[in-house]
Amino acid sequence: MFISQEALTSQQLSNAKRLIVLVPDTDVDEIALGRRIWDIARPARIDVMYLCVVRHWGEELRATRTMAKLLSMTNDPMIRTETLVKAEISWEKAIKEIQRPGDLIICDASQAIPNRIFRRKPLNKGLSNMLQMPVITIPLI
Repeated sequence: MFISQEALTSQQLSNAKRLIVLVPDTDVDEIALGRRIWDIARPARIDVMYLCVVRHWGEELRATRTMAKLLSMTNDPMIRTETLVKAEISWEKAIKEIQRPGDLIICDASQAIPNRIFRRKPLNKGLSNMLQMPVITIPLI
């Protein structure tokens, strides 16, 4: 099931224990994204995990810098915030490695995954089907 931010209800947030935010490996407005996630997580006191998957380790430095900025924007004594950068792995595998009960996935509506040769499928739909978890889409970039 994929959900837009507008459809996010207090019940979904009250059932969530952690937000897994899928950070694209492209340029991201860290301040806007960090604020948006903080606005969602803070009132409900939900922990946050920023996850970035890069194609190869050469992109790790840029991703780590982005994650540090996001971490500083979401820093709050009421919520635990973590970051993780994975390389040479799919989104599905990266999430399965860290997935816990009560996780709620947030991704950008424009993120996509391969869906046959030369075709792409929206990441939220693909992950929702593969992982059988709720996926919320919000504009991140």
